[in-house]
Amino acid sequence: PSAAPPNAGSASTPSDRARGASGSDALRTGRDGGFSDVTPVQTLRDFNNAIVEIANTTNPTVVTITTAQTVRYRQVDPFSMFFGEFYGRERSQIRRGLGSGVILSDDGTIVTNHHVIEGADKILVRLYEGEELEAEVLGSDPMMDIAVLKIDRTGLPSLRTGDSDRLQVGELVLAVGSPLDESLAHTVSMGIVSAKGRSIGIY
Repeated sequence: PSAAPPNAGSASTPSDRARGASGSDALRTGRDGGFSDVTPVQTLRDFNNAIVEIANTTNPTVVTITTAQTVRYRQVDPFSMFFGEFYGRERSQIRRGLGSGVILSDDGTIVTNHHVIEGADKILVRLYEGEELEAEVLGSDPMMDIAVLKIDRTGLPSLRTGDSDRLQVGELVLAVGSPLDESLAHTVSMGIVSAKGRSIGIY
């Protein structure tokens, strides 16, 4: 999955956009008796437009990751001992997984979670336009639950990383990804940063 604060990048502030949209400085009386240079409706509209702009910019950089893992096991038939098969027969099945990733550079470097690709025999990356490419794992850290993948493609849209040290509790964030099913790829949702620096004990 990918998260970005609505005020990220070089976008102008809501007040800047409101003045540009109205063609002049609109004034209203504030609660403290002072004046504000934007009206509530203009502020809400510009806030909504900023969210839409971030979603449109971010979505092409988010990829859907599918994995396949061959799992082998022994199936014991209670009657097998009568036929000399005391340990059962070895069988195998394909276990499939699903996750999301973000393109970090236009040369096909992608970041995702370690648990998404853990133990996978084959990793496929589906780009925004629908093209699927096989990926290799450049590195993975189970403690941090992060993995870096590489696909053989250049000229890709990429997402600029932020500075996590500057992230504040309460900031608005957007999440883009594939929750639960491939048919839900590139779903956009919004929330806030609820806490920082917590260990959730995944591993």
